[in-house]
Amino acid sequence: MRKRYVRMMLLGILVAGFISGCTSERNNGTDLVAKVNDEMITRADLDYQVKLDQLQFAINEEDIRKNFTGSELEGRLSDLNREKNAYTEKNALMKMIRFIAMTNIAKKENMSVTDEEVKERLDSYIDQLEIYGAYQKFIKEMGENKFKAREKEKMKDVILIEKVTEKLKGKVAKENPGVDEQHLSFLAKKAFDDIVVQELDNSKVEIYLEDK
Repeated sequence: MRKRYVRMMLLGILVAGFISGCTSERNNGTDLVAKVNDEMITRADLDYQVKLDQLQFAINEEDIRKNFTGSELEGRLSDLNREKNAYTEKNALMKMIRFIAMTNIAKKENMSVTDEEVKERLDSYIDQLEIYGAYQKFIKEMGENKFKAREKEKMKDVILIEKVTEKLKGKVAKENPGVDEQHLSFLAKKAFDDIVVQELDNSKVEIYLEDK
């Protein structure tokens, strides 16, 4: 049986390799791992994203164990383990950099997001997570209020990005009449990816994270 896995916000997004690399930087006593124009990503920000990604791996494993048996279970667990073994902090950082670029694109469209939209989406997000043992352990260690506060900050940007991609999808649909939904989604995603690459290319992106 196939099941759609719960997707944590931002997981699985990669960025093209045109970002400049440095060694390390400390700003006002705060360790920086990257900057996108004037927006800083600190070591604490990165550590949080890594924890989210690790939570996602644990949630995916729970889903796999619940929904598959035998050789298919073994195969899916093997694929997941390969993905976990290949994962590095740099993956998380690239995802964060791309998210900043996506947010900057969305803000240029002058779209609005209400507090009610944010609350509704955050509540739905938490409801999906609460059924997982991995999430319960994560919350016990981190604190539910702290987690919700951090995710609330991001949720407005997530919704803005979704609104922009839906707008772009409508534009692509007009340019490609008669295209089925699956292909339309592919074309819209490609168009947005191209815009993100252009945004990053026009941004000053500096990485201070040292390779381990």
